Amino acid sequence: MENLKVENNLICDYVYVPIGSANNLILESNSDIYKESQVASYKGEVIYSPVSGKVYGITEVNTTKGSECALVIINDFKDRTLKRVVSRSDIYKVDRNTLDKITYKMKSEKVINLVIPNIYNHTKLLQDNVSVILETLNLINEKYDKDINIILSKSDVLSYQTLFSYIGAYPNITISFNNLNGVLLTIYDVIDLYNEIKGRKKRDYVYVTLFYNKLIKIVKVKKYSSLQEVLQNNGISGSSVVVNKKIKVDGIFILDESVNFVSIM
Repeated sequence: MENLKVENNLICDYVYVPIGSANNLILESNSDIYKESQVASYKGEVIYSPVSGKVYGITEVNTTKGSECALVIINDFKDRTLKRVVSRSDIYKVDRNTLDKITYKMKSEKVINLVIPNIYNHTKLLQDNVSVILETLNLINEKYDKDINIILSKSDVLSYQTLFSYIGAYPNITISFNNLNGVLLTIYDVIDLYNEIKGRKKRDYVYVTLFYNKLIKIVKVKKYSSLQEVLQNNGISGSSVVVNKKIKVDGIFILDESVNFVSIM
């Protein structure tokens, strides 16, 4: 596991953004799409495009939650945005009102728990973003006096070793091996918080672990890209494709934060 590298596979001709139904669309244009532009309001959340390009249409796709309606966007590979992003040099200098708006969902909770499952892609995601994660959690502790816990599996030696190298600088963050009451966050959640506080562009990727021919490959792919295109780009094929050890793939299958394992046989 220590020697596994994350391969960038961010090239995709199409993305399929889940929108629930066509009634949820809030497109500003029926054809041209900018990266990070709002495309739908779905399940209480605003959905953004991870690419710039052209609207191709609407289709049914498969996800870990079942069949969903998705907006199909043709990627122009230019990542055009409507506005210039100005990044903050120091997240600790963010004003309180701005931070309140970003962290409003956890405002009423005293305890914040980052849960890191013992699986390949999350271990690598932690390794690649450990400083960002700890700085963000430390900021929340300092500004709101919340109890911050990072919850690991007892068997997750690599994640513990990754955190151990840094945790001494963050005495108010506790590593725990037990589930605790409070807000539950994923690594993706914390990275997204950091990007918003920092004033960076939105995260447009996910990490996925591919198992094939007795090999393991961790790929960094464009969010909402299709599994079929990722496999094709990697020269991987098989008669059976299974996601998260239980979902047999049939038709267009979308890659998002809920996809961890893909087994190809």
